[in-house]
Amino acid sequence: MMMNSDLVPEGRKPECSLTESITLTVGHDSGMLTYGVREKVMIYPFAPPHLAILGNSGSGKTYLDTKILGQLCDHKEYEIILADFKGVDFQWLRGCRNFYQYLGVGDGLDYVHNLMNQRMSSGKPASCMHPVFFVCDEWAGYLSILEKKEADVQKKKLSALLMLGRGVSICCILSLQRADSEYFQKARDNIGHCVLLGSPSKESIEMVASPYKAEIKPQPRGKGYLITDGSPLRLIHVTAVQDMERLRGIIRKGLNRTFE
Repeated sequence: MMMNSDLVPEGRKPECSLTESITLTVGHDSGMLTYGVREKVMIYPFAPPHLAILGNSGSGKTYLDTKILGQLCDHKEYEIILADFKGVDFQWLRGCRNFYQYLGVGDGLDYVHNLMNQRMSSGKPASCMHPVFFVCDEWAGYLSILEKKEADVQKKKLSALLMLGRGVSICCILSLQRADSEYFQKARDNIGHCVLLGSPSKESIEMVASPYKAEIKPQPRGKGYLITDGSPLRLIHVTAVQDMERLRGIIRKGLNRTFE
């Protein structure tokens, strides 16, 4: 018989900000699952801010994206923007208000970047702002089809979100194969959480998990490591969704939500 318990979220303990008390489950403790114990591995996505999900094609990045989207969309006070470059795995979301595909990724980024600028100039405290999550699947793929000048403009916008988003209750969740610094205009270090799935290359490990390179071993699809600033390396397992249609319904509803 399975036991259920929750682990303390990875990251710094929140002090008083409602936004920084938000938690996300990124998987289950892989070691404990071997004993039949389902211990959730959670993070504070605002403390430290932002999350990168990394791994080769077929490692389970989009599956984890979907589970995270379900958690976010289950909260009516959160605004979620999903930008999907390939437009394949999330085809079932076509027509949703806050879903952007292919070249539309730039439109989704523009919306969140403009919102950040509005919030920065408003003078209001972050506690008065509803949480906004910019979820982007295959960010590097999107940049690869742009002319250099346009790609640099888009990188600059994302870089600003990574550096300033936390102060205006905006969190970025980015999915890509490798976290090359060139994709973030040197703002990569502002990403506080990283999930490394499957069998990453030595170069990919060196980019985001250099202190743990001797500990990281190749994993099958859906398994990998959580790296969070100031916390020990965690081996995690992204378990199967029990009711995918229900989850999709929650996501559709969340991506059609309107905010003033």
